[in-house]
Amino acid sequence: MTTVAVIGDSQAQGLVFYGNISDELAAQGLQFVGGYQQGGATTRQILARLDELLGRTTPDVVIVTAGGNETVGTAQAQAWGELVSRLLAGGVRQVFWISPPASPEPVRDRGRAAVSEAQRPVVEAAGATWISGRVTADGIARRDEVHLTNSGYREWARRVVRNIAPAVRGGSYLPWIVALAGVAAAYYLRPYRAPILIVTAAATAIIYRQSQPQVSKAPQLSPR
Repeated sequence: MTTVAVIGDSQAQGLVFYGNISDELAAQGLQFVGGYQQGGATTRQILARLDELLGRTTPDVVIVTAGGNETVGTAQAQAWGELVSRLLAGGVRQVFWISPPASPEPVRDRGRAAVSEAQRPVVEAAGATWISGRVTADGIARRDEVHLTNSGYREWARRVVRNIAPAVRGGSYLPWIVALAGVAAAYYLRPYRAPILIVTAAATAIIYRQSQPQVSKAPQLSPR
């Protein structure tokens, strides 16, 4: 069974302890194996515990939530990239990096949005899949300027796991099923071959995009 660890700051704590992400992973045929979650942690502090984490077990997949306690800068960017690189070099197959969710407080949100936007090219270049926390946690109730409610973390955990599960399992089979069905229909209904193939190609592309992690929507800065 594919094993999954969660490492990061208080958002990771929320996903693990309030969101019961272990149950969501199990429902998708994935096994939660712990990790490291520490409120207030920066990426550098997570890096300092990484050897300990990988020394206990090497998970197949790691979900990272980090950056909410940081600002944009060269040192922070180096830490983001180093964390991904060390995880992959240590035997982790896939890293999913979730950027900080939006904050209802405008000044704080501008900082979190800037971090989120800066993280994407860095972690992707290092080999991770970047997922927008601003998108996946959109519309979920907040407990304060930073954290979600307990039920909010449960909903976020559901969204996160359902978002990454197809990629962890190697992708959904549904696009291939639709494509094969379309080709078969075009073969037997030859007078309608061209429109059938066009519709099949469009449907396959839509289903494939929907099965991928939500990384396409760029984070937006809150109005001043």
